[in-house]
Amino acid sequence: MINNKKKITIREVESFLKYLKILTIEGFKVGICFIKYEYRNEVCEYLINHNSDLDCIAMFAFENNQISLRSIKDNSSARIIAEKFGGGGHDKAAAIGLSDEIINKTVEKFTKDIQHEKIKKLISKKVKLNKNKSLYNLKQKIIID
Repeated sequence: MINNKKKITIREVESFLKYLKILTIEGFKVGICFIKYEYRNEVCEYLINHNSDLDCIAMFAFENNQISLRSIKDNSSARIIAEKFGGGGHDKAAAIGLSDEIINKTVEKFTKDIQHEKIKKLISKKVKLNKNKSLYNLKQKIIID
């Protein structure tokens, strides 16, 4: 039973990382991905165990209206990145709260080339909770295209 759950978790994590975007922020190489909030620690652990060349991971979790940041390497700081965008935390783990406006801009920027079903579901879930019409229209555009 445990091995089966671990396999499912690894598949979920790999599906989130399939569309990873990489940016340099404050001198750190940061991977950006969309996740289900409950998998944030597993995503970080996966990257650490697979010798990622990333310094940090920024994980957009729409159901919690936040970006969870985790340091992957010892000499990186999730806190520095979070503070740049109005968030905070510790060097190893930090977060940035997301307003609907930030979510809209993020979705628009990072989903132009994403046609992955799980990400569409995450966006759909947020839309149901969100009355912001521009996010709804953007979600419709992504699914129709």
